[in-house]
Amino acid sequence: MFKALLCVAVLFCVPLALLAQETPRLEVFTGYSYLRASNSLSQRVNQNGWDLSLAANFSRSFSLVADISNHYGTTPGVFTPIGTGGKGFSFLFGPQVSYRGVPRLTPFARMLFGGIRASKLVYNLVADPNHIGALVPGPLCNSDLCVEPATSFAMALGGGLDVKVTDRIWIRPFQADYVRAEITTGNGTVATQNDLRVSAGIVFRLGRR
Repeated sequence: MFKALLCVAVLFCVPLALLAQETPRLEVFTGYSYLRASNSLSQRVNQNGWDLSLAANFSRSFSLVADISNHYGTTPGVFTPIGTGGKGFSFLFGPQVSYRGVPRLTPFARMLFGGIRASKLVYNLVADPNHIGALVPGPLCNSDLCVEPATSFAMALGGGLDVKVTDRIWIRPFQADYVRAEITTGNGTVATQNDLRVSAGIVFRLGRR
């Protein structure tokens, strides 16, 4: 009786093992990205853009990810992590953990660190040599406020879900990240911004481990 039960258990487990996912060597994601961004005045704005990432898998569950994204739109404040009019983008790197225990779904979580290349407004007023006490635009630009590029520390914490279409093509219906940026403003102070980034797109799985 025991041997019969053992045989049944083995026959039941073998199909499950055959259904287990293969682990690709690389996974390339590209798609649409939405950013709910805050600025230095605690205002919130909606921005649209793109997200591109590359994951190198070192085991069934562990990988290292490189992620870049950019978002576009004019913001009402002095400075935002993604810049004004899309003049900035993020470049983030870090570990990712995936669960491949079911045939057609792969949930994952990750923590990324890097920077955000953005733009900020800098005051550009200097003393007028021809009029005592008067101020005129300085050498940075022709206005009293100038837009300058700036690189700030950033991190992202989040995860998502991949759904199988074929062995090599998967769909990522959602990927959500909490994005935190340490931003140096025009007067030299550091402001912390907390944003929400949501992306969706297609995943290409390349090679096998």
